[in-house]
Amino acid sequence: MSIDDTDARQGRALMYRLTVSDWARRGTWTPEQASWLLTGVDPTFAHHTDDTEQGLARYFKDHAQSWPHLRADCPPADWLAWAEEMGFPVPPPLRDAVPARAEDPPPPPPPPPPPPPRRVSAGEATDEAVMAALVRLGFDPMNLPPYRTGAHDGSPARRAVMADLNLSAWKMKAAWRRLTAAGRIRYAPNPGWEAG
Repeated sequence: MSIDDTDARQGRALMYRLTVSDWARRGTWTPEQASWLLTGVDPTFAHHTDDTEQGLARYFKDHAQSWPHLRADCPPADWLAWAEEMGFPVPPPLRDAVPARAEDPPPPPPPPPPPPPRRVSAGEATDEAVMAALVRLGFDPMNLPPYRTGAHDGSPARRAVMADLNLSAWKMKAAWRRLTAAGRIRYAPNPGWEAG
């Protein structure tokens, strides 16, 4: 190698150190740019290189082409990670200038567990069972058969549900009152009564 070649190489090395931070800030590098930067040459001055540098850059580029994810433009950190994984020396100025590759973001935290089921009181459970039995037995909860006065437990719907669920008269009466007060059940008007 002649003195002129040595001077030229040192000049390229100096330019490389001066411009490597600009290259590190770029969003992506092409395979061509990455091969020169990994060789230690600013891609802008690649046409002024000697055979050794050109051969090394060609080797990097050809080797990168065998990796599908490196056939297109990639972030600088990906190129450095690939070079280090392959055991290729990365020029220290380049390693110092390129920020470390961000690892994959951590997975999102698991969703919070569902709240514990609300405790249902015995009365609420009875009310729901009565409503389900009314529908199952074919009664419309908002249009129950008229209440017959004088009959034992005057409502046919109430008697049918009480028998179906095998409820005591006390539990049935309490559930019926709660459902009536909540507006969940209602009797149809009695045709024998006249509006006054």
